Amino acid sequence: MKLLRIIYYGAIPVLFIFAVYTGLVVLYMVLIAQLLLLAAVLVIDFITIGRLSFRQKLSSSSVVRGTPVTLMVELDTNTPVPLAMIKVHVEAMNINESIDLEFMPPVYGRKRFSFELSTPYRGFYQTGLTKIWLTDMFGLTTIPFDPRRRSFYKPAELTVYPRAAAPGNIDARLSDVKTFGDAYLRPASDGESIAGARRYMPGDPVKMINWKLSARYGEPWIRQFEIPARESVLIIIDNSERGLAREAALIYADTACECAASVALHTLSRGMETLTGAWDPVRGKTVSAPSSFVFEDIYSWLALLAFRPESSPELALDTLADASLRSVFIITREPEPELLAGAGRLDIRISVTMILVEDQGEPVGNFHTLRVAPGAAAAEALGEL
Repeated sequence: MKLLRIIYYGAIPVLFIFAVYTGLVVLYMVLIAQLLLLAAVLVIDFITIGRLSFRQKLSSSSVVRGTPVTLMVELDTNTPVPLAMIKVHVEAMNINESIDLEFMPPVYGRKRFSFELSTPYRGFYQTGLTKIWLTDMFGLTTIPFDPRRRSFYKPAELTVYPRAAAPGNIDARLSDVKTFGDAYLRPASDGESIAGARRYMPGDPVKMINWKLSARYGEPWIRQFEIPARESVLIIIDNSERGLAREAALIYADTACECAASVALHTLSRGMETLTGAWDPVRGKTVSAPSSFVFEDIYSWLALLAFRPESSPELALDTLADASLRSVFIITREPEPELLAGAGRLDIRISVTMILVEDQGEPVGNFHTLRVAPGAAAAEALGEL
């Protein structure tokens, strides 16, 4: 078709020149016929584009990283004039993958086809047809158009979660912290053993009044019970790419989030409250998972966490850290001095573990250090060290 197109378009100026110099009517007629054919082909192409419709959906709306999904597409031509060829391009999740398909469409027919898409990186994706080329039956014209501009276009949405598996035994120095004091006293209906009393405050249930103590002091007092403090763990993710190339940045983000998910799964399975946070340089504030007790909420948050060229994880650490923490896990690639200084300011009773996403290197200061190679299985790496 390419050769025919070259001959056809090359003949138009040649015929025009010969018609002008010779004045032969037949040459003018052939030239006009060529131009009319070209105009008719363009009209047919644009009518076909206007009547083209399609539907697309994925075999699943969410998968774990590395699990392939299938994109299913139905394309209706809705035209009585056959086209020689249609070529479609699909936006893939893999930056190294290009998916194209060429086929001959049926007249007033429907074409079904599917693509298997790999999911090498976690995140939220909108995939589907992003480019369509129509070639007429003579091969004279190829019209590209973007189907995303159509009003009925609906991309296929996919959430890719980081891999997560609880390590058999994370090598972290989890100190044994037991907290006492008034901060851990709760109303009687929430506790298990009486630990004290306090003065009545408006809104307190009448059934919690300690009548004997109230009679002694001449004013109402409320019973309080002690509830043991729930151990808390903080996971800080350094979401800065710091000069990494595109694919290297994606691999770092995947590995960091996989480490966070594995640590969260490990600590939650032990009944620990798990706070997960990072710094958002765009909004200038700390962002954290919506729940510190439900793994699914943390997992979804990690799948959508944005990584930026630069970030300030030390600010997230300063915001979320407090004396009630038992342990802090900091996941980073190259800890900046500000981050190390922030970790050094934590209460001496808080265990700090640095998880470095890199192949090798020296321990970081006096902090307990674990290493996970970029792209490696975090659960295995953390369990072995």
